[in-house]
Amino acid sequence: MRQPTRKQRLLSCVWGRLAYFADFGGTTGPAIILEAHPVNDAFDLPRSQTPDSSAEVERLRADGHTIADERRSWRVQTTLNSVRNTQLFRTLPHEVGHYVQFDREVRREAAGDDTALLKLHDMYFTKPLREKEDFAHRYAHEFYETARAAGRLPFERLVNLERIERFGLDAAWFGIST
Repeated sequence: MRQPTRKQRLLSCVWGRLAYFADFGGTTGPAIILEAHPVNDAFDLPRSQTPDSSAEVERLRADGHTIADERRSWRVQTTLNSVRNTQLFRTLPHEVGHYVQFDREVRREAAGDDTALLKLHDMYFTKPLREKEDFAHRYAHEFYETARAAGRLPFERLVNLERIERFGLDAAWFGIST
């Protein structure tokens, strides 16, 4: 989890991102970074929508966010469950999808050949963003539907109040009233 600044949230509001290579205090490798979002909050999306951003509004609605048609924008109202649905059940598998595509098209294809790895790496990162996003959206959707059909998703929140208190955290931060 990463806590963006207020300015970062305004300029580039994202739910999560994939770092193809990260270094967190000596632990290195790929990482999925989920951005912290306040619950029971609202944010605006521009009224002028591209087909991609229009599809995102529909995905947010499906996640349980309330979308209000304002005069100059779409007003997105979040709840604890809608943020959870967006991050845990859609954003996380979406970012895994990005890595799966990278793994299939670069790492596995190169199979230890460093020259091929560099060439495939460059080819992957020059692909159109739309192609990579379509793959990740499709991967996340298929993952969720397969897991839902098997009864594994969605699962209930797991709350360990004892652990929250032991670490000196405020239970209200987790949507828990004590």
